[in-house]
Amino acid sequence: MLIGITSAIDMTSPLKLNHKMSILYRLMRVSVVAGLLVYLRNFVVCSSDTAHIIEVLKDNLGLADPNKKQDFHTLLYTTQTEFMPLALDWYKKLHAQGMVPCTMLGAVLAVIQLVQNLLIDHRSNTAAVFILGQGVACMIMAAVMMRFCVLGVPMAAVIASLTASRHRFLNLSHSASYWVSWVLTAAVIVAVMYVGLDNAKLGWEVQSGSGSHQAVETASMVRWIQRNTHQNDIFFSDFVTLSAVKLGARRPIVIHPQYESAALRERAGRVYRMLGRTTPETVHGFATDLGAAYLVMCRRHCEWKTGAKLSFDQIIDKAFGSNGKQPFCTALHLSPEASSLFELQMYNSEFSVFKIRNTPYNRAHRTQQRIFIDHSLSPANRNDPGTGRGLCLYATMLQERYGDSLANTVFDQVLSAPLGTHDPQCLNNHAIHLDEDLDMPGPAEKWYEAAVAASNRKSASILGDYAYFRYLILKDTDGALELYEEALTTGEPDNAQVLCSYAVVISNTGGNRVKSRKLYARASIADSTNQCVRDFSKTL
Repeated sequence: MLIGITSAIDMTSPLKLNHKMSILYRLMRVSVVAGLLVYLRNFVVCSSDTAHIIEVLKDNLGLADPNKKQDFHTLLYTTQTEFMPLALDWYKKLHAQGMVPCTMLGAVLAVIQLVQNLLIDHRSNTAAVFILGQGVACMIMAAVMMRFCVLGVPMAAVIASLTASRHRFLNLSHSASYWVSWVLTAAVIVAVMYVGLDNAKLGWEVQSGSGSHQAVETASMVRWIQRNTHQNDIFFSDFVTLSAVKLGARRPIVIHPQYESAALRERAGRVYRMLGRTTPETVHGFATDLGAAYLVMCRRHCEWKTGAKLSFDQIIDKAFGSNGKQPFCTALHLSPEASSLFELQMYNSEFSVFKIRNTPYNRAHRTQQRIFIDHSLSPANRNDPGTGRGLCLYATMLQERYGDSLANTVFDQVLSAPLGTHDPQCLNNHAIHLDEDLDMPGPAEKWYEAAVAASNRKSASILGDYAYFRYLILKDTDGALELYEEALTTGEPDNAQVLCSYAVVISNTGGNRVKSRKLYARASIADSTNQCVRDFSKTL
């Protein structure tokens, strides 16, 4: 509100108020001062609701007591990159984009105007003083804590916009100041468009890269929740995940990122114990006390490292201590106690959704893997769009983190899911693992065929992998060549790996050398950095 009021005041003219406006201005000033006094009182007496802010500021300013144990919220803030001092790269980026030079120029012009008002015209300009003061304060806060860039950068933009003001700053004639303002306005607009284009390109790269994968998996999790849970079911998870659940699925959640009171922070601390070395019984107790029906575990948070290179379980164990032998993330999949309290219902490469049982199973020997298999392949769920995909991704995670012995229980049941529910690439990856790592050509052939069928024979890379397998392992040259030809008719006719391996097979079997060279040339044009292209650069 203050920004809007002060921005409406002409910076180049003295503050002229009638009697009613003068009273309004004084009331506004008194209310602001009263608010500041209230906050100052809270800081001085160190209110429990603001204690974490004091601790974070002390830590960033180097005033924290090294012998004092930090609480969870202080550790959460001070170990994340967003809450650390602004990195030098930010200053370089803002300078390269023209923000810093424009801000400095705008500040200089405003200061010159203030000096002129005070020394020559003998009048004040409170709007300019307020904007400059607020800008300096916000920029200092941004330098102390990176997250406050949301305050510092917009205020820098406000000050930079003064360079394009149509008002007279340097006693220029009216026409001269008019044209100077237009030139500066055009320069600022061009700079904004240039920077905006770069930001759009960067956003597109994120959208088509790892960021888009995360968004797809989040959307998959939200859709599953919408289809398979009741509207009144309460969800238990971390802040970021629960935000997606609340906004996307419209389900009740146990905590919210806006938790600026001691009671809400205490609740958040209990919930975040799920990411530490906490026993399943402890987490189950917290969840049932809050009335939660489902627990969502984000895999990234289980493997997440802070700006201080601490994992979440290290932060939580440092703040609360640990009462479990292993992280709860791990116990969920390995512990018999966890499988009797939490039932895995949905899995993708980012999220696991567990149903929270009010009472534990009597059969503690029923593993989480068997629970998930039985749930996924039950008549009510086997035709869900992600059934086969979830089973395959879950088995792959188990294999990567805990070895083949635990994963094979799930892999043995993956192909029992309907064909249309599978992720072809996941099936193909397991086929490659069986072929190259375990030397099991029989099972590998079955998984290759399943991957090809699940892709509707439309994936060049999957057809190419199967073709090379038939050529190298099964010694079926004719079958391999047919698959390669089929791969080139898909929507990926310039897949460098397929083109190169096809060229190699033709060359090794005494086929048409001219065709082999043409295929290799196409592969080299498509991706000269491809390993196959580089390995056979002299041969072909």
